[in-house]
Amino acid sequence: MKLKYIIPAAMLAMASVLTSCEDMMDLKSDSYVYDEDNKLDSANDSLYSAMGILTQLQKIGERYVLMGELRGDLMSVTADAPVSMQEIANFNVSASNTYNAKRDYYGIINNCNYALARMDTMVTEHLNRVMVPEYVAIKTLRAWTYLQMGLTYGRVQWIDRPILSLRRARWITRLWNLTRLLTSWLPIWSATQPTVSPIMARSTGWTAAASL
Repeated sequence: MKLKYIIPAAMLAMASVLTSCEDMMDLKSDSYVYDEDNKLDSANDSLYSAMGILTQLQKIGERYVLMGELRGDLMSVTADAPVSMQEIANFNVSASNTYNAKRDYYGIINNCNYALARMDTMVTEHLNRVMVPEYVAIKTLRAWTYLQMGLTYGRVQWIDRPILSLRRARWITRLWNLTRLLTSWLPIWSATQPTVSPIMARSTGWTAAASL
């Protein structure tokens, strides 16, 4: 008698497991928002985007102050200060420094690029282009972030389009590495070129080495 109940129960359990596996393999889900479906076409969208970027800026607020003041003449660190702050004060910031995180800056820039690429500044309500103020504000925030990166790191990779895939991120990284390599070769190449006077350059059309 017990066997009669065990077999149907086992079959029911196997059926439920197979159904669960089928659900796991189903790639169609409403829990994801795809890039092409996410458009910023209302005043609330632009406002929320700007507020989100401002929230990210709070994350780099502390390092903005420290990177500026600790490298100035009006502030110094004591021997008991954290190693990360001592490195900043001594202009010898290591890769593992707590305040050395380019990723946070580029995260802000990427969100700015995304908002600028998706915002429709032609949206009009009561004869007002309601998304223009946030559009301008986000452009300003992006410029300020690039400025801080330039002051901190000296050289910055300029990106004005949103990175939305791993493939594009890898491509940009390879392009940046290639640019740095070519830049490092330029002084060596320049040293091998003949020196031509400005007068000679004008008469012969040789302009490549005239300014070197």
